[in-house]
Amino acid sequence: MVRNARGVDYETALRPVVAIGNDYAPNHLVRAHRHPLRSQVLYVASGLAAVTTGDGAWVVPRERSLWIPLGVEHEIRGVGRYSTHSL
Repeated sequence: MVRNARGVDYETALRPVVAIGNDYAPNHLVRAHRHPLRSQVLYVASGLAAVTTGDGAWVVPRERSLWIPLGVEHEIRGVGRYSTHSL
């Protein structure tokens, strides 16, 4: 798994599945973005994250996941310090 990668580092990887992990400072905001080539499974390994899309908002607690379909614009805000793993 790649740790603390930027989206451009894996979006066009020539593999069907790419795993990355990120550690964030308290209350860090991952600004609204979309993945044009891949869907995302966002797993919150520690802490708590709030994910917002045009269709709604979800709170994702530690050890839970959220499916984000291909092309859906989303932003992620942590509540305190948090870390994620994504496929």
